[in-house]
Amino acid sequence: RMSAGVWFMASVWCLAAGWRHSHYRVEWLGLTTVCLLFGLRELDGHLWATGWNLDKLANYWNPRFPLWERLLVIGLMIIPTLAVGAVLCFRMWTRLGEAWNRRAPWIGQVTVGGLLLGFCLLLDKVDAYYLPLFGWEGEQLFFMGMEEFGEYVLAVYTVSVLWPYWQETLRPNGTGS
Repeated sequence: RMSAGVWFMASVWCLAAGWRHSHYRVEWLGLTTVCLLFGLRELDGHLWATGWNLDKLANYWNPRFPLWERLLVIGLMIIPTLAVGAVLCFRMWTRLGEAWNRRAPWIGQVTVGGLLLGFCLLLDKVDAYYLPLFGWEGEQLFFMGMEEFGEYVLAVYTVSVLWPYWQETLRPNGTGS
């Protein structure tokens, strides 16, 4: 819940920055959506909303769940999430490439954030799928704790990376527009 709180706080700050900074409004609103989705994912919002785990692809073919509900999940949750991700990538790809070529210092922050996200995704899947393969079922609690700690570190890291941009955008003297 702590990491969800950090993600929700970040979504509020991104929303405020998007409201204030018209030139990068799409990027800030996209980051608002991403942070909000990460926070909801931390609280298992998809389970609350649907009653079933959206992460398991087999559930989309499971006849226990009504077809209309599965299509609604795809239409109202999955497709909009992919659309936000695609728009963010499209809008930021050129800037990321230019930053990479001139070795901008923040490109390393994006790389570290991506590695942290990959680490969290790996830990999320390791306890359910791979621990039994190695006979480490007894270590499941340890890996679940590591996953939660990693997700919290990712959330705090993201806030620390975005903090200077929020400060610049949300200055009271109006220079953020």
